[in-house]
Amino acid sequence: MANQQIQRARIFSMMTQSRFLHIEDALTPIEEGKPGKVRFFIGAYQKGSGQPATTAHHFLDDDEARVVFTDMSWGKQLDIKDYKGTVNGEGAQSRVLKIKGPTDKGKYWLQVSMGPGEIIGQGAVKPKGKPEVEVSIPLTIWQARKLALAVLEYMSAWRVATFFGTTAGRDRQTAGTQSRHVDPGTGEITGDVAAFEAPGCNSRRSEPVNKASSSQDAEDLFGPEPAPRGPDPESKRAEKPPPAPVIASEAKQSPPAEDKPTSFYKLAPVAITDHGLLDLVQELVRGPLAWHEKTQRLQAAMAA
Repeated sequence: MANQQIQRARIFSMMTQSRFLHIEDALTPIEEGKPGKVRFFIGAYQKGSGQPATTAHHFLDDDEARVVFTDMSWGKQLDIKDYKGTVNGEGAQSRVLKIKGPTDKGKYWLQVSMGPGEIIGQGAVKPKGKPEVEVSIPLTIWQARKLALAVLEYMSAWRVATFFGTTAGRDRQTAGTQSRHVDPGTGEITGDVAAFEAPGCNSRRSEPVNKASSSQDAEDLFGPEPAPRGPDPESKRAEKPPPAPVIASEAKQSPPAEDKPTSFYKLAPVAITDHGLLDLVQELVRGPLAWHEKTQRLQAAMAA
């Protein structure tokens, strides 16, 4: 059977000393209405050389691949068998994909087998006898999760990038680009308005706005709008006159101001002896006077 060489983008690749696995992009449907696919390309190296001795491949439908890779990304238990086949001039060829795990040793096993097949029903192919090629590769849970997440992310990006190439995307794009005109005065839409009512599109027709009726409705609901109010002269506070200046000489002989805590010490100078000065200093340090008041009291006593 002649093999067609088709260049496909590789979504994920993993290689070991004796095995390799490539997940490839086959998401573009061959025919309209057919599902896209993800291609598994697996092989075993020939011992002593870097050339693959055995290879096998399988195609998994994209809707089934989403479920399989979602479960695998969470490390869930899998036991998958997917049967596919091809019918050509040389007969039918069967392909089987098996994914199982994680096992007791924490491994996922992925196996692809190819061999002769038998046509059943409306063109389905089932295996006939033993497979001619059978290649398997183990994956740790960590490797399997990396593979699954990479494929899921690629499939989501591919669907977004190709959305407008699908039937639903073309219908939405066509409906959203129809010519129309919006009157800036009334907001009324003219033109092919029916195009905006296509499935999947929102129809937003603007109705003319009557400002007079809107104001009347608001007045009926909330009452008349109050007249603007100016500043109330009675609400102003009476300004207090500035305090009179304080003369320094008067401050020494006057009692403390009313807003300061009243002290039972007087600032008038008194004649004291050396022993009385020491008592005064101790009394000032322990007393409740402020520091500047203590300093003034001491200076006055020493100058007397």
